[in-house]
Amino acid sequence: MIHHLSLREINQNFAQHIKSVETGNEIILTRHGRVIAKIIPFTEEEGLTSAQEVAKRRLISRMKEGFSLKNEPFNRESLHEH
Repeated sequence: MIHHLSLREINQNFAQHIKSVETGNEIILTRHGRVIAKIIPFTEEEGLTSAQEVAKRRLISRMKEGFSLKNEPFNRESLHEH
Protein backbone atom coordinates (compact mmCIF):
# COMPACT_ATOMS: atom_id res chain seq x y z
CA MET A 1 0.00 0.00 0.00
CA ILE A 2 1.24 3.52 -0.76
CA HIS A 3 0.74 6.31 1.78
CA HIS A 4 1.12 10.01 0.96
CA LEU A 5 2.49 11.89 3.97
CA SER A 6 3.71 15.42 4.54
CA LEU A 7 6.98 16.11 6.34
CA ARG A 8 4.98 17.21 9.37
CA GLU A 9 2.99 13.97 9.41
CA ILE A 10 6.02 11.74 9.12
CA ASN A 11 7.91 13.68 11.81
CA GLN A 12 5.07 13.25 14.30
CA ASN A 13 5.08 9.44 14.12
CA PHE A 14 8.33 8.56 12.37
CA ALA A 15 8.92 5.19 14.08
CA GLN A 16 5.37 4.07 13.33
CA HIS A 17 5.71 4.99 9.66
CA ILE A 18 9.05 3.19 9.37
CA LYS A 19 7.45 0.06 10.85
CA SER A 20 4.80 0.36 8.14
CA VAL A 21 7.53 0.42 5.49
CA GLU A 22 9.18 -2.61 7.08
CA THR A 23 5.95 -4.54 6.55
CA GLY A 24 5.93 -3.74 2.83
CA ASN A 25 4.18 -0.39 2.55
CA GLU A 26 5.60 2.58 0.64
CA ILE A 27 5.53 6.23 1.63
CA ILE A 28 5.40 9.16 -0.77
CA LEU A 29 6.79 12.14 1.14
CA THR A 30 5.53 15.62 0.31
CA ARG A 31 6.47 19.18 1.21
CA HIS A 32 3.88 21.89 0.58
CA GLY A 33 1.96 19.40 -1.59
CA ARG A 34 4.97 18.59 -3.81
CA VAL A 35 6.40 15.06 -3.89
CA ILE A 36 10.00 15.11 -2.65
CA ALA A 37 10.85 11.48 -1.85
CA LYS A 38 9.70 7.90 -1.81
CA ILE A 39 10.48 5.55 1.06
CA ILE A 40 10.31 1.90 0.05
CA PRO A 41 11.20 -1.36 1.79
CA PHE A 42 14.76 -2.55 1.26
CA THR A 43 15.23 -6.06 0.00
CA GLU A 44 18.50 -7.86 -0.59
CA GLU A 45 17.00 -9.69 -3.57
CA GLU A 46 16.38 -6.60 -5.66
CA GLY A 47 18.30 -6.75 -8.88
CA LEU A 48 18.84 -4.38 -11.73
CA THR A 49 16.02 -3.29 -13.98
CA SER A 50 16.11 -4.52 -17.57
CA ALA A 51 17.35 -1.10 -18.72
CA GLN A 52 20.12 -1.21 -16.12
CA GLU A 53 21.10 -4.73 -17.22
CA VAL A 54 21.36 -3.54 -20.84
CA ALA A 55 23.49 -0.55 -19.78
CA LYS A 56 25.71 -2.81 -17.65
CA ARG A 57 26.31 -5.23 -20.55
CA ARG A 58 27.04 -2.31 -22.91
CA LEU A 59 29.53 -0.83 -20.44
CA ILE A 60 31.29 -4.15 -19.90
CA SER A 61 31.54 -4.62 -23.65
CA ARG A 62 32.99 -1.13 -24.10
CA MET A 63 35.50 -1.71 -21.30
CA LYS A 64 36.64 -4.95 -22.95
CA GLU A 65 37.13 -3.10 -26.25
CA GLY A 66 38.90 -0.25 -24.49
CA PHE A 67 38.83 3.47 -25.07
CA SER A 68 41.38 5.80 -26.57
CA LEU A 69 42.35 8.88 -24.61
CA LYS A 70 44.91 11.06 -26.34
CA ASN A 71 46.12 8.02 -28.31
CA GLU A 72 46.77 6.04 -25.13
CA PRO A 73 44.82 2.88 -24.37
CA PHE A 74 42.25 3.14 -21.64
CA ASN A 75 40.96 -0.24 -20.62
CA ARG A 76 40.80 -2.46 -17.57
CA GLU A 77 44.33 -3.80 -17.98
CA SER A 78 45.89 -0.36 -18.38
CA LEU A 79 44.03 0.89 -15.30
CA HIS A 80 45.40 -1.96 -13.21
CA GLU A 81 48.95 -1.29 -14.48
CA HIS A 82 48.92 2.23 -13.03
